[in-house]
Amino acid sequence: MEPIAVNIDGLIYAKQAHGGISRNFTNLINAFAERSDADVNLYLEPGVAAPEGMSAVRVRRLPGDVQVRPSRVFNGLSASFSDRRRRFFWKSLSSGIFHSSFYSSPEGLRIPQVLTMHDSIFEDYPLLFSSDRHRQHLAEKQRALRACDALVFPSEFAKERTRENYNIGERPAVVIPHAVGPLFYHVPSKSHVDAMQQEIAGMRPFLLHVGSRYLHKNVPKLLQAFSGWEQRTQIALVLAGGGLLQPEEQQLISSLGIEDDVFVWPRMSDHELHCAYYAATAFVFPSLSEGFGFPVLEALACGCPTACSNAASLPEVGGNAPVYFDPVETDSIRSALSEVVSLVGDKARWGAAREDVNRRKWKDVAGEYLNFYRRVVASDSASSATPGVKR
Repeated sequence: MEPIAVNIDGLIYAKQAHGGISRNFTNLINAFAERSDADVNLYLEPGVAAPEGMSAVRVRRLPGDVQVRPSRVFNGLSASFSDRRRRFFWKSLSSGIFHSSFYSSPEGLRIPQVLTMHDSIFEDYPLLFSSDRHRQHLAEKQRALRACDALVFPSEFAKERTRENYNIGERPAVVIPHAVGPLFYHVPSKSHVDAMQQEIAGMRPFLLHVGSRYLHKNVPKLLQAFSGWEQRTQIALVLAGGGLLQPEEQQLISSLGIEDDVFVWPRMSDHELHCAYYAATAFVFPSLSEGFGFPVLEALACGCPTACSNAASLPEVGGNAPVYFDPVETDSIRSALSEVVSLVGDKARWGAAREDVNRRKWKDVAGEYLNFYRRVVASDSASSATPGVKR
């Protein structure tokens, strides 16, 4: 089969170098690179580093901005030249597809554009995301949606919410769930897990939360539930990967009297995170809205007992394994914490979840994407060949 040209912009690496979306695209691009039926190109802005763990991938640099001196006089002319240079660059792509990693829609493209709609968090919670930066993000997202020829969703929930928020017409659309990265296929050594346990909480058992602490992640509600949990003094809570505590978070923890029971790891490497899932007594994820909910998949891939919100895509991702709770009810969260801890010894339940999650590989995900890309290219060719039909 003749390889299809897959052109992916690296905008996500400029905006969110270490987040779940960037990790997913790295895994996907690496899976493309291992196949003979894909010719993958990654386009990065000048100065943006290629992601760690990217192998055998052709990285191309986008044209830099043009600077006409003196800049205070010729700012407008410089911007115009830069825009024309970019349009000419994108216009030079003549085959395959363009896949936006994060709501981009380059001017000048003549090949079909595929857009991943990762979630609808900004649309669903406008009061939580009302800054100028958030409004700009929504505008870019809507512009990319108008420009694209086909849509990919990580979950049925993400697809449903997009259809409810926007008119996507009859464009090709498909749900392609993620997989965990290759690191999670393996069990870390006991010495590494024990070292992580010691480093995180001094060998104290702990519940693990992973990811950012944006308001929709609902961590304040988790802290409130945890403060009244009867096992709090025996089992700590670790907040990993969301950066340093903000003043209001520190104030909440202090007001709840749980300073000695909450540990914060601002950032974890993939290796540390892998070991942390194995070291944790259980994983807890109280998010109000997720387009996919990657930490839940990772925790289950490690056989970590999991309690998570029953909202959005999380039941779709977690399946029958997690203990679910109502994320807006502290009593529901608290009850779930007790239940998941009581199920820690259920090796059959968590072992089956681990096997189920690890059965899906990124090579399978890449194959589904390539099948969809070919469908999009075929549809575009048919439209171009039909008089009066314009892509």
